[in-house]
Amino acid sequence: VNGIPLLFIELKATDVDVENAYTNNYTDYLDTIPQLFHYNAFLMLSNGFEAKIGTLGSKYEFFHEGKRLKEEDEGNVELETMLRGVCNKRTFLDLLENFVIFDHSEGRITKILSRNHQYLGVNRAVEAYRNREITKGKLGVFWHTQGSGKSYSMVFLARKINRKFAGSPTFVVLTDREELNTQISELFVNCGLLSGEAKNFIASSGQNLIDRLKENPPYIFTLIHKFNKPTAEPYTPDHDIILMSDEAPRTQNGIYAENMMRLLPTAHRIGFTGTPIFKDDNITTRTFGDYISIYDFKRAVDDHATVPLYYENRGEKLKELQSEAIN
Repeated sequence: VNGIPLLFIELKATDVDVENAYTNNYTDYLDTIPQLFHYNAFLMLSNGFEAKIGTLGSKYEFFHEGKRLKEEDEGNVELETMLRGVCNKRTFLDLLENFVIFDHSEGRITKILSRNHQYLGVNRAVEAYRNREITKGKLGVFWHTQGSGKSYSMVFLARKINRKFAGSPTFVVLTDREELNTQISELFVNCGLLSGEAKNFIASSGQNLIDRLKENPPYIFTLIHKFNKPTAEPYTPDHDIILMSDEAPRTQNGIYAENMMRLLPTAHRIGFTGTPIFKDDNITTRTFGDYISIYDFKRAVDDHATVPLYYENRGEKLKELQSEAIN
């Protein structure tokens, strides 16, 4: 791109395992001609039938497939699919600008490129935000199964909205447990979206939450339980307020959620969840709208984005329930 070698591709013969491109070639180049990688954005490895993409410094197991151009595609791991996806000019620059983050967690820097399902899902959420006047506050439900990187998807989404849209929105990140509140606020800090300590961005009480909202900060992290002022005057600022609700089916029910809706009647709402919504759960749909992105458990296991679950058929006290068909 403009003379800068942002993409490195190592191609092997079709009868050679893709990992060979990592262990025998890429690591050797890294040692002998490191200047080739001074400006690197992405690393692509393939034997034609299978292709993987990753970042400088990543172990091979963290290289992933780019098997879909659209979320509804069945998926194909061949090189052509990845080239059509990653190397499309618009996609390439979008990945470079908005889908690479440097996570400083655990005292070291890790360069992270969004996985294929995150890229597709986050861009659907971005489009929902672009059309926010039509949806009247309901940006949708982002269902990506447990272990598929929802927290990183929230980081990618917030960062892209901040970069690509005018104005200065306030993101209110909602959780329902203290440890989740701490984890996600620390992730935003460690990924460079905020400077300082994570605790400085966490609402300490219901009144503190209201006071922070009126200051138009870029981010507020809060438990849903901090919306505990039922008589608070509704707040309708000129700037956007974007409510990102983690584990959405748990954080939009009850009196606190009603207080939130009353306090922030013009806020835009997106619900993140790792589990499907029950078909009779009208509250979630009423609060956030329909699904905007679905990445279910089977697809995540097929893509090696999360580990499979197994049932151990060992029912000593319930022998009549033992069945070879159940695994």
